[in-house]
Amino acid sequence: MKKFFSCILATVFIFQAVPVFAEEQPSYIPLRNAVETSGGTVKWDSAKNEIEIGFKGDIYKYSTKTADEYYKNSEKLELSAPLTLNNGTTFINYSDIAYVYETENDPYKETKKKAVLNAYNFILNNNLPGITISFVDAENNYKWIQGFGHADIENKKPVTEKTVFGIASISKLFTTTSVMQMVEQGKMKLDGKIIDYIPEFSVKTHPVYGGDSNKITVEMILTHFSGLSEDIFDGFYTTKAQDKNYLNNLVSNLKNEYLVNNQMQRWNYSNAGISLIGVIISRLNGETKDVYKGFVDYTDKNLFERMGMKMSSFELKEANRQYLAKSYADSKSGAKEELFLNSLPCGSMYSNGEDMSRFMNFILNDGTFEGKTLVSADSVKKMLTPVTWEMPLNPELEIGMVWMSGNYNGVDMVGHGGDIEYFHSDLQLSKDEKLGVFVSSNSSNSVGLSGYISAELLANAYSEKTGFVLKPFVPAQTNDVTLTKADSEKYAGNYSAYGNVSAGDDGSLKLDQYGVVYKPQDDGTYFESQGQSRIRFEEINGKMYMLAIVGSKEIIAAEKVVQTKADSSFDSWIGEYSPTTAYKNSYVFPDFKLHKDAAGYAMFSSMDPKTPSSVSVEKISDNEYYIPGTGRTLGGVIRKYIKDGKTHLHYAGLDYVKK
Repeated sequence: MKKFFSCILATVFIFQAVPVFAEEQPSYIPLRNAVETSGGTVKWDSAKNEIEIGFKGDIYKYSTKTADEYYKNSEKLELSAPLTLNNGTTFINYSDIAYVYETENDPYKETKKKAVLNAYNFILNNNLPGITISFVDAENNYKWIQGFGHADIENKKPVTEKTVFGIASISKLFTTTSVMQMVEQGKMKLDGKIIDYIPEFSVKTHPVYGGDSNKITVEMILTHFSGLSEDIFDGFYTTKAQDKNYLNNLVSNLKNEYLVNNQMQRWNYSNAGISLIGVIISRLNGETKDVYKGFVDYTDKNLFERMGMKMSSFELKEANRQYLAKSYADSKSGAKEELFLNSLPCGSMYSNGEDMSRFMNFILNDGTFEGKTLVSADSVKKMLTPVTWEMPLNPELEIGMVWMSGNYNGVDMVGHGGDIEYFHSDLQLSKDEKLGVFVSSNSSNSVGLSGYISAELLANAYSEKTGFVLKPFVPAQTNDVTLTKADSEKYAGNYSAYGNVSAGDDGSLKLDQYGVVYKPQDDGTYFESQGQSRIRFEEINGKMYMLAIVGSKEIIAAEKVVQTKADSSFDSWIGEYSPTTAYKNSYVFPDFKLHKDAAGYAMFSSMDPKTPSSVSVEKISDNEYYIPGTGRTLGGVIRKYIKDGKTHLHYAGLDYVKK
C-alpha cells in the first residue's frame, strides 16, 4: 500500500527507478554499528587509541596507530586494510569484521557478505535509517537474522533481531493462512460467496463497468479479481493508536461504495477485500460484533502462538512497543509520528526478524515446523500455486492465494511485498530449495529497496547452495527507428492514470504530464533511455492498452479512454476540496481539486506537492463522475451531495467538503 494519491495518480512501475550498482560494492562498513547490531559491544580507549570489541566471549582489539594487525584475545591477526575515519565514524573492511556475521564453515559466507554490503550501501548512500534481514534454509535448519543501522537514530538504538517493524501487505499472507485453516476445518470454502458468510454484505454495481457483489467469492478476493475497490480511506490510518471502529464499520461502509469493475475481468488489488476476509474469520470464530477483537484473538491464538511468534500480532502489543523501530522519511530527518493502519487483515501486522524466520520455516516445510502443524501441505501448495484463469487483460500474471510468483536472475521465487508510509518490506521464498528471505526498513525512502535486497540475497543463496550460475535478465537490445507522426498517432490519446500521450513528428510518444519521451524501436516497442523503461501498445477487446515491459514480463499499465468535454453541469463541481472524518487522530489525506483542462475536459488533481498529478474523469450523471480505466486505483466513482448548504464529495470511502 502506498499513500492515497500515490496510489491514485503516481506512476507505479514504468518510471520507477531501478537500482543500478557496480559489480563490487565498497567493502568498508561502519564498525560500531556492525558490532552493536550483531549483539556485541564497542569501547574506545583514548589513551591507547584502541578500539575494543566484545563478541561472544572473545575480545578483539584494533589500534588506530597500526594499519596491518589486530588482536583476537592474545592472538595477533593480520589486518587486510587499515581502519578509516569519516565524519566521526570509524569504518572497517568487511573481511576484518566478518566474524560478527559468519560462523565457522558457514555455507553462506558469500551470500552474507553481499547482503551486508548491499544493506550498508543503502544506509550510507540512500539515507536509510535501519534494515532488518531474516534468512533461512529450512532444509538444513539454518537461519541468519541481522540488523543494520538504527531503529532509533536520536537515541542511537541499533536494529537488532528483536526490533519490530510494520510489515504492511505481507500481513495478507497470514490472513490467507487463517483462511486455509478454516477451509480445512470445513468452516469456509474458497468458492463460497461472501454473502454466505456476511448476509448483509453489498456493494453498488459500477454504472459503467458493471459487476455484482452477490457473486464475489473468497477466492476472487484472495486473488484480487473481485472488482472491489482498493481501499476505504476514512480512518485507514490514525496516529496515537489503532482504531477498532474502522474494521467494525467496514461492512456497513462498503454499502455506500461502488465496485470498480466486474468480477473476473481484470486484476485489481484490493485491501478492502482482504479486510472483508478478516471480518469473515472473526465471525466464524464466534465474534460477530467486535470483529476487530475477533480477528486479533483468532490470529494471536491460531497463528502466532502456534508458530511461537512471540513478538508478532495484527495490533501493536504494549509489551512490544519498546522494540518498535521509529518511523522516518529518511535518516537525515527526525523521527515522525507513528501511523497505525486500521485495516488489520490487509496490512497492520507487526513482527521482527526472529518471528518471520519461524513463519518462513512453517511454509517451506509444508505447514509443519518443530513438531507443530499450521496448515496441511495441500493448503500450502494451494496458497503458493498461481491460478490458471484465462483472461486477456491479465497477461503473464502469476498469483496464487495472495502469494505472487516471479523470477529473478533465473531463480523462481514466490512471496509478497509490503509498503506503508514509513515501513517497506519484502518476503521471498525458493520453495524448491527451501530458502526464505524477509527484509524490512523503517523509512519512506526505502520503497523498492527492501525488494531488491531480498531478491538479491535469495538468488545468491540459491546459487551458493546449488552451484547454479545466476542468469541476470538482459534487456532487449533494440535500435531507434524513425516513424512518421501518423504511424504513432493511433496510440496517442488519454490513458488512465498517466494522462495525455502525444505523438511527435519523428513518431515518438510523449507522456505530456511527466515530460517523458519514448522513441520507436525496430521491434515495435517504444523505449525511454533515461529511465530504461519500455512500453508497447495492443488492442484487446476493442480497446487500446499501454503495456509496460518489466523484465521478462508484460503488464498492462493503462487503458486508452475516450474523453468527452465537460458540460455546464460540471461547473458546480469545480473547486478545491478538503477531507473530513469522524475518526479521532485520523491521518489527514491531501486535498484535491476538480477543474477543466485547456481542452475543456474534466480533471481530478492532487494538491499534494509530492504527487502533483491529474487524471481525467467522465460523467455518469449530474451528481456522479468516475475515473475511467480498469485496474489498480482506477474505476472509482466520485459522488456529489449537498449538506448544510455546502458541496460535499464522496470518494474511496472518504468525504470531502468544498473550500
